[in-house]
Amino acid sequence: MGATETAKRWNGGRLGAARPGMDVQRLACLVEGCGTEAVPGGHRRWLIRVEVVGSREPARWYCRGWCASYGRALADVRAIGGAA
Repeated sequence: MGATETAKRWNGGRLGAARPGMDVQRLACLVEGCGTEAVPGGHRRWLIRVEVVGSREPARWYCRGWCASYGRALADVRAIGGAA
């Protein structure tokens, strides 16, 4: 029995299809380029690339510290249930 079947049993069949992520507002960061989508072949100096395989959140550039932690958490949450 797969995880989906177990979840259906647990919640009485109310398990639905994955929904696209909603826009999430965050505190404005003053670092230029923080939170921008990371396009293939691109590079941003002083920023780190955050990407979670299977996430509905695209890879993005974030400054170090809180912003990168926020980006990783958002990508992790949007990976729950697999890619949509």
